[in-house]
Amino acid sequence: MSPSTPPAPDRLLIRLPNPLGDALMATPLLRAIHRAWPNTKLLLVGRPAHHELFVGLPGVNGYRGVPSAFAVSEEARLLRKSGASTILLLPNSMSSALAAKLARIPHRIGRKRHGRGLLLSRRLPRQKKPMAMTTFYLDWLKALGIESADHSENLAVAKPSSPSTPIPQGAKLLAVAPGAAYGPSKLLPIGTLAATLRELRDQHDFVPILLGSPHESELLESLAKQVGTPCLLPPPSLRQLGESSAILARSTLFLGSDAGARHLASAHGVPQVVWYGPTDLTWSAHDLERMEIVRQDGLDCLGCQRAICPYVDHPCMSQIEAKQLVEAVLRAAKKNPKANALG
Repeated sequence: MSPSTPPAPDRLLIRLPNPLGDALMATPLLRAIHRAWPNTKLLLVGRPAHHELFVGLPGVNGYRGVPSAFAVSEEARLLRKSGASTILLLPNSMSSALAAKLARIPHRIGRKRHGRGLLLSRRLPRQKKPMAMTTFYLDWLKALGIESADHSENLAVAKPSSPSTPIPQGAKLLAVAPGAAYGPSKLLPIGTLAATLRELRDQHDFVPILLGSPHESELLESLAKQVGTPCLLPPPSLRQLGESSAILARSTLFLGSDAGARHLASAHGVPQVVWYGPTDLTWSAHDLERMEIVRQDGLDCLGCQRAICPYVDHPCMSQIEAKQLVEAVLRAAKKNPKANALG
């Protein structure tokens, strides 16, 4: 262990990334730390809505929510109350590093990005090329003096309760997440998705259930109307992450973009069909053996990382056809014994 490496602490503060998918892709890191330091209490800090997905994971002793409206000074006060001497700063933001510095936490470990190097006590090198975020976060193990973990380790999520949304007994449930907090560049044309779901329901006996946040209610309700019945949609009061997690745990397959719900499906061991366009597959390259990828290869604009497409026709999404999605779902179904048994 190097002189600058802190010893195994009684408690370890971990500032999770704000995006749901990124936070879930940090769970292999949490599991590796717990295996190496089983007596260390892991105190997580992240978005309040993610609370029930993490509390209950092995080693997690507490979760403190940081609303998006929090000022840096408010986050610093919250961190200071933890009493921890070491914090892992998984986000690359200036604000997370500044909050840890203001909280007077001695050991602040994070990547050197956005000019925040002076706020850190241990600086990890900047990642210049795309890589799987699961591997990206395992870099923190070296800073802790822990041997590197298996890079193929799956994501994890706390065990959910039973869903409150009524689900038909024995249904071949297809969980569908049409939205994306990243931005509209990830959204398929609603007509394409509706045609896909109608065919999968009418010709292949899937029961679609639509998942999304309260902010996506307009999109969810419009899609449900175009698909027609039967198409399950949790009522507005149940459009929360805990309910989505419970539904995904019961689902046969998942269909959606490379957003948070896809990573939540992966954490539940559910095969995924994922459409890609503006984002680089490399960043979310995990659980590939259970994932079918749908994208329009050959477009110069793929992986542009833009939240809003600059092209009127949005080619990476508009050129994806319902037939491609249907075929991908049927291929994914072959990877799931439950789907085969129900079919």
